[in-house]
Amino acid sequence: MICPRCGARSEAAERSCPACGAARDGDTLVCVQRTADAALLPLFKSLLDGAEIPYVVQGEEALGLFPLGRFAVGLLNPDTLGASILVPRARAAEARALLETEPDAEETE
Repeated sequence: MICPRCGARSEAAERSCPACGAARDGDTLVCVQRTADAALLPLFKSLLDGAEIPYVVQGEEALGLFPLGRFAVGLLNPDTLGASILVPRARAAEARALLETEPDAEETE
């Protein structure tokens, strides 16, 4: 299981995160945004921080491989590259609405 507060991995049976102590409410994480643009990720993170929506970013390390986003990779599928932002299911609608305010945002289901 991935902690929505700090991103640490732990056993699903644990009642709290061993890294930060956050209580587990059983809420699963869902992807609300995916981007291959390294310049957009800090903006998305800032918006979520401002709204105090906990999130985890997966694949952030790979953005350095293609710093110009999907345009640098040509015909490769942008869905297989880049970073995914995951939030607790209970806050997913709020996070999607917040991130939709960005005109270049790539929405995912």
